[in-house]
This record gives sequence, C-alpha cells and structure tokens, in this order.
Amino acid sequence: MGEQKPNWVARQAACQIDAVFEDLLKAVQQDVDAMNALPAERRRHRHYVYQQQHERGAVVFCTDQDGTELVTKYNVNIPVSVIFANAADTSSIQIHQNLIQRVRDKDVTLSWNTETLSCGLIWDGKEDRRLEVWQVSQKALGPLFFDTDDDEV
Repeated sequence: MGEQKPNWVARQAACQIDAVFEDLLKAVQQDVDAMNALPAERRRHRHYVYQQQHERGAVVFCTDQDGTELVTKYNVNIPVSVIFANAADTSSIQIHQNLIQRVRDKDVTLSWNTETLSCGLIWDGKEDRRLEVWQVSQKALGPLFFDTDDDEV
C-alpha cells in the first residue's frame, strides 16, 4: 500500500485566527510559568502574572516578589506589560508592547505554508519573518523577561 496523502484541505481550513490565537495564549501562559519556575535570582526577584482578560485577550505583567506591580520602579525602556488581543472584526493578532509611554505596536498575521502544510505567523507584515507561535511569544515576552529589545530575528 502506498503512503496516504496528507489532508491539506482540512489542515488549511483549520488555519484560522481564533485557533492560532488560542495556541498563542497557551504558549504565553506556559512561558510565564517557565519563567516563574526559575530561581528568584535568575528572574531578578520578579514574578510574572498571566491574566486572561476575556476569550479574546490576555495581559502579562511583572511584579516584585511582594506582588507590587512594577510600573514606575524601572526606567521607561523596560516593558511593564504585554497585551495580547484578537479583535473580533479583524483577521490579525495585535501584540502591543506597552512601555510606560506605549511606543510601538506589532501586527502578526496568518500565513499558510504550502510546503509544510502548516499554519504560521508573519511578524510585522514582513513575508521573510514567518514565525511559529512560540517565536511570537518569545518576541513579545523577551523584552519583559530580560529587559531587551528583541526586534532582531
């Protein structure tokens, strides 16, 4: 018997913004849990909070060990929260890096890969920046976790 051909129709039909966004929220929550599992010194005695806002969004922010939100304690270049929101009337995931002065927005849109038959994401409208869900989580949370500007891929 020959090898069964993949069901590309079902796979591509499943490449929907809501499903990918749900996967992104799960990846973000796992990344927050992984960061909090590190020894306190490795995370600079910060604690990270994943807070589901509703079915279409979540926010991640950091606190001191005592639970005080780190909004004004650090310089303005350090992100204090990351908001993930999927607008019902659009087909894009908007990830806002909320610095104290909200300085940049990034768009992530769906991308179907005909070679791998997988659903991916395109970062900031650049076709050559096709990312997996975990990579989008890394780009959004990296500056919050490590105080870096993670714009280079």
